[in-house]
Amino acid sequence: MGLTLPGHTEGIKFFITPQWEYLAKPRSWLNAAVQIFYSLGASWGGVITLSSFNKFHNNTYIDSLVISIANSLTSIFAGFVIFSYLGFMSHELKRDVSKVVSQGMAGFYRLPEAITLLPVPTLWAILFFLMLLSLALDTHFASTEAVVTAIVDLLPERLRKHKMMVLLAYCIVGYLFGLICTTEAGPYWANLIDQSSASFAILLFAFLECVSISWIYGFRRFRNDIRSMIGDKMVDHPTFWGWIFQWSFVTPFILAIVMLVNFINWSDPTYNGPYPIWARGIGWMISSSTLMWIPIFIIYRLTSNSGSITERFQKALMPEETWGPIRTEDRQHAWETHEKHGTTMGGRKNLADHSTEMEAFTKA
Repeated sequence: MGLTLPGHTEGIKFFITPQWEYLAKPRSWLNAAVQIFYSLGASWGGVITLSSFNKFHNNTYIDSLVISIANSLTSIFAGFVIFSYLGFMSHELKRDVSKVVSQGMAGFYRLPEAITLLPVPTLWAILFFLMLLSLALDTHFASTEAVVTAIVDLLPERLRKHKMMVLLAYCIVGYLFGLICTTEAGPYWANLIDQSSASFAILLFAFLECVSISWIYGFRRFRNDIRSMIGDKMVDHPTFWGWIFQWSFVTPFILAIVMLVNFINWSDPTYNGPYPIWARGIGWMISSSTLMWIPIFIIYRLTSNSGSITERFQKALMPEETWGPIRTEDRQHAWETHEKHGTTMGGRKNLADHSTEMEAFTKA
């Protein structure tokens, strides 16, 4: 429908025309990296949480390829749709497309104006806002499940049978904190929260995840974990080493460079001008609230172990005894796969000593 509106060509031309000067701006790389992580859901915890409900032998390798390709194609298609409407808005406002795009969230306030010019505008308006609602709910489903599952898994014997109450409490707290975004200053708060919690932190989480899996847990062990789930054919294919190389070297290196450059060129968040000092202080508190859990859990693991400092570090870097598949037959298969290919799974071969905890998991 956007292609039927005047000015759509200017919007699409703006979308597909490269602006090479932005490659020299560190903020562009940070925004691009965060957008990729946001659209794919990587390193947020939601994908890992939802995938934990899959069957053990589900082909996650194919799933990851399909999701990545579908995500890219969907983003490109959405870009054509959005920028065709932005081109129309620039035509109506007699302003350059770049000025309309730079309005950020305000650009979407004017987007419904373009919908009023379509045939049956009421229907299209309803569909448009239903789409926005579904996108918001979809994002919250994954993030909420990730947080609630993590909380319940900390104390499964106590909390798993009360998971609905934990979910209700989390939703109520999230609702109360979100009320501030519904005020007249809502866009300012939403932008501050977005830039403070979903930029540098997510890249750091991804970096630590790659380093932990590839170099601490071990990429050979991780490779055999995948082998035990999907078989030898794909894992033994030469192209699979490309993934290992990316997990171990390319991705951590790129993330480290992006974080370092942006740290050196750090700038405070802005929205129609700079934020006041007290608002920037709140932004730093938001950033700290997402990052503080890393040292907290490191200290927790070290203090909960026994022995010397060196022994405590060694134990903290080892997989837990319950690590691995829950079902006995899957666990035996994974253990044998690791032994056959020269690695260890890390967890116990027999979970008989953890029957109470496993019973709590299987009843979920």
